[in-house]
Amino acid sequence: MKQIKNPNGYGSIYNLGGRRRKPWAVKVTTGFEKDNETGKLKQIREYLGYFEKRTDAIAALAKYNENPYDISTKKIKLKDIYERWCNTTDFISLSDSTKKSHALAFNKLENAHNMPFSKLNTNTLQILIDETGSTPTVKLQIKKLLGNLYLYAEKYDIVTKNYSKFIDVGDTSSKIERRIYTHEEIEKLWNNLAENKWIDSILFMLYTGFRVSEMLELKIENIDLENLTMSGGKKTAAGKRTIPIHSKIVDIVKNRYDENYEYLFRTQKGTKMTADSYRVSFYNPIMEQLNLTGSGCHDLRHTFCSKMDSYNINATTLKRIMGHSTKDVTDIYTHKTIDDLKEAVELLEY
Repeated sequence: MKQIKNPNGYGSIYNLGGRRRKPWAVKVTTGFEKDNETGKLKQIREYLGYFEKRTDAIAALAKYNENPYDISTKKIKLKDIYERWCNTTDFISLSDSTKKSHALAFNKLENAHNMPFSKLNTNTLQILIDETGSTPTVKLQIKKLLGNLYLYAEKYDIVTKNYSKFIDVGDTSSKIERRIYTHEEIEKLWNNLAENKWIDSILFMLYTGFRVSEMLELKIENIDLENLTMSGGKKTAAGKRTIPIHSKIVDIVKNRYDENYEYLFRTQKGTKMTADSYRVSFYNPIMEQLNLTGSGCHDLRHTFCSKMDSYNINATTLKRIMGHSTKDVTDIYTHKTIDDLKEAVELLEY
């Protein structure tokens, strides 16, 4: 190994010899550490890179000395940045649904997980996102995730430029067309309930307006069978909303009710079920089998809301039932409030 001498502290260029494709190596000093034998400081040296020509090695070393950087940061992969960011307070303070969205977006970038983060640029990111074949909405979520990762990387001098802001995700303005289930379609669900017990979960959402996540988070302790009410759904400033149990689904709730378990709708092991698992294992297969496919579970909530709205129910009462945030709705439930909610819910007929 032949060494080309340079000024002290400048770095070194070596010819590694042999029949190598890139025989010229460049080493630089990246720090100092104490020598346990001598007690003196000694240099910590790392390879800057390997080059085909000596001129290329000289140019790389000169460029490095113009603006020395932490070589170790250049090796950090996208998945490393994501894992580090997930341990920050910025990530930990996010809602569970937002964390899940970021996790799904990260999984979409599987082909880039082992790429050095500092090597990513606009063109590379655009290709990676386009190759996922995702909708503009999902691409936007991926872009948001990358934006957070770049903010983290900039903060710790891993990169100097945020390329995520230049990503084109396409048109996200198009809205999903929600369907409203008809009387005949809902009757088909009731008629097949004995064939598949999980149809009860679909009927439950149709008669409560619950989101799928709200249904799966409903705990046994929050169900009052005596007064036929449930405390659950979207959280407000004062807690969870109180919702009457429609007379049509009282038996469904009672059949599911078991004080030995924490959740009303649960896994076979009795644990909390994720929304994704519910859709894949139960909702999608049932709706496909009955030829009732739509755009997703939210169609049930949309059906409930549209039907309730057709009864000209008091706006404040409907907002309470649906869990819509609004300044004119307080979180205090009186006996009259609950009676009004029960009266409104019982109007529902499909």
